[in-house]
Amino acid sequence: MSEGQNTNKFSRRNLLKGLATIPIVGAAWWAGASSTTKKRKQRESIMNALDIKASPPPPTGPMSGDPIRLGIIGFGIRGKQLLRASGFATDSWLQEAKKRAEENPQDTRLKSFMEQENLNVRLTAVCDVFEKRSRGS
Repeated sequence: MSEGQNTNKFSRRNLLKGLATIPIVGAAWWAGASSTTKKRKQRESIMNALDIKASPPPPTGPMSGDPIRLGIIGFGIRGKQLLRASGFATDSWLQEAKKRAEENPQDTRLKSFMEQENLNVRLTAVCDVFEKRSRGS
């Protein structure tokens, strides 16, 4: 071994450099995690404000591929119909449909909704320029 050659692969300086990067990596991880949490809370807030609850479709086997992302412009009558056709329904509609089915056995809308196949759809956005609907009232 020649003179001046360090047999230790990690010097004190390298150790200190490595330790200095831990807070940076932690901060980057925290920023990503908090951003994801914030986006999830925003989606939940919008879904709750619009009284939309995703109801699990019956199991049809594993889906392959990424889900289809769906955005609805206008949350009026047709927007709600399109969401139900995609597997999403408001709590109020589910309650009304249950009541209608109990009163009239010929009314099969709730049964049809509950039996629809999983379309592998994810609701991404809902917007409406009509202020009353945009607030979820």
